Amino acid sequence: MPFGRTAEKMRLSRARVSQLVQRLERRVGAALLTRTSRRIARTSLGQRLRADPKGVAEGRDQGISVVWVGC
Repeated sequence: MPFGRTAEKMRLSRARVSQLVQRLERRVGAALLTRTSRRIARTSLGQRLRADPKGVAEGRDQGISVVWVGC
């Protein structure tokens, strides 16, 4: 259940969290997470985005940092 903690903290379903991450990846134009059937890990861009969401996504949606709650 890769997005379980995040979904719980955001009070969203796991499926919705997954959709939000995929949508963000499309907007950024790159993968932010690597996924396997058992594990999710941040890519280097995903790590930078978590550390500085405004710097990485300058000019993009200001609410993108909400996706990283608990990830």
